Amino acid sequence: MSNVAALDSYLDALAGGEPVTGFDWDSLSWREALPRVAAALKRPMKIERAEEIEAVFKRYLKSSFAAGLSGADAAFVAEASKTAGFVSKFKPYGIKCATALGYSIFFLHPGMGFSFQRHRTRKTELFHMLDILDRGQIYLSTSKEWDAVYEKDAFNRWLSGEENAGYQAYSRRPSPGDVYLVTELDTVHSVLGCVIEEFATVSTDMVDRLHDQNEAARGDVPMEKPETVARWLSELPRPLPSNCWKSLSDAPAPLPTKTGSGTKEIVLADTGEFLAERFEIAPSASLSLPADGDRARSLFCLGGHCRVTLTAPGESQGSDVTLAPGEVIIVAPNLKLTMTAEDQVSLSSHTIRPALALD
Repeated sequence: MSNVAALDSYLDALAGGEPVTGFDWDSLSWREALPRVAAALKRPMKIERAEEIEAVFKRYLKSSFAAGLSGADAAFVAEASKTAGFVSKFKPYGIKCATALGYSIFFLHPGMGFSFQRHRTRKTELFHMLDILDRGQIYLSTSKEWDAVYEKDAFNRWLSGEENAGYQAYSRRPSPGDVYLVTELDTVHSVLGCVIEEFATVSTDMVDRLHDQNEAARGDVPMEKPETVARWLSELPRPLPSNCWKSLSDAPAPLPTKTGSGTKEIVLADTGEFLAERFEIAPSASLSLPADGDRARSLFCLGGHCRVTLTAPGESQGSDVTLAPGEVIIVAPNLKLTMTAEDQVSLSSHTIRPALALD
């Protein structure tokens, strides 16, 4: 059996939940492996199986970053990541569409969402509200505030619609464009009934679930067809990010915005761990970003069509990748980006050190 066939067999076994034997990772280069692993990620799978194949993709992605890529190599990696797209993780309360570097889109069911949780270990999350559904809300409190008011049965009644001023004090119905940043281990948080983009240091769960309203629904969860999820991703609303809250009791902070000729750059947050941005580019306009030697980037197209040109240091001409609504690419470190719009384009950008997102 060839090394490529051995990888395909290994991926088929992972997808099918079959017992697997060890695979010799060094038997294939990242260039040989990435497109095959990316294609395997397109299958609808249970979360555990999807995350096992996602781990293989991250392994070869990290190898590619270490190679010191030319513009053409970086475009190859970007095309592979576009093929992989978002990994759909089906949960009782909705669908998480995740990328390898910690950027995700959540389609939460009306009135349903994350358990009420706090982080066990350092994890920074930012939620940008794209759409608010029936019974949509966000909850933010400190652990001390939570302990002072929480009682399980009363909390369940509040979630079912009963008035309770103690819980409502830490909850609100957000508006499209609102941004919420969770940086402290002490912050109890949840989002219900919304469509959101999440920018995070890692895409996996590392939380204490203080109230898990989804516990009874865990088990086999219906899976949407890939083409259905792809359509939802391509039809997302694209409100402009407005203000950023870290607490519902404090006033929100305005978002830094830079306006150019036909371009707008909005910084949702620059935490030191990641940089979350929104780019608006008018038809025929271009936006260039300098090379970042330490950080990789997820670039998601919420709407419009554009060409992304990737240029490595010392190159006079870059290599192109196209983006259409619902498509996402990963850009390796140390590449200059130039984004040229065909029509009005909205792009979300999540920039992070690979060691933080992939290790």
